[in-house]
Amino acid sequence: TKTHGRYAVLARDKYLTHLVLEKNGIPTPELFAYYNPESSSADCDVVLNELKAKGISSCVIKPAVDGAHGEGVFVCSSIDYQTDDCILTKTSGERLSLRSFCEQNKHKSWLFEKRVVQSDQIGVINQSSVNTIRFMTALYPDGDVKVFAAFMKIGRAGSDVDNAGAGGNVDCAIDLETGVCYNSLQFNSFADIVRCDRHPDSNREINGLRIENW
Repeated sequence: TKTHGRYAVLARDKYLTHLVLEKNGIPTPELFAYYNPESSSADCDVVLNELKAKGISSCVIKPAVDGAHGEGVFVCSSIDYQTDDCILTKTSGERLSLRSFCEQNKHKSWLFEKRVVQSDQIGVINQSSVNTIRFMTALYPDGDVKVFAAFMKIGRAGSDVDNAGAGGNVDCAIDLETGVCYNSLQFNSFADIVRCDRHPDSNREINGLRIENW
């Protein structure tokens, strides 16, 4: 429907989403720089100067549009500034210059965001990714919104993201009343989904875990 289409556009455009959240006072990761091939911000020097002026030493780089399933997202664990460039070091240890990154991706738009530090309770389950709780909601014609389900996505060891498309993940349902996790599943592929009580890499308990401050 037309209504669904409007919301889909918002969800797929991370830069637009960031602006809407920021304008309405909803917490969202700080945006350090925005690389957009359709504007002057596509100039690598603009991004470099913004990062350098803010003294940014690490960040998350992600596609601004249609970056579903965690594709293209990577965590930059350190930034080493040079005279007219900087070296980005990924958590994997891979190093590349900002200029080479811009040249390789000059037809796409990118966000350079602040790294999110999650709670210790969730972080220890898998430390390499930000493990997210997702709320499924229904928007009624009168403007009312209801939450009808919640679940948590947890990445695998070494993965920067918690998405199933990034080599698999772990998912669990969350009881809306109590915040207790249940029905944990290890997703390896659509043909390989198995039940698990604990995270397969960290061995941390998932089923029965009560989310703090629920």
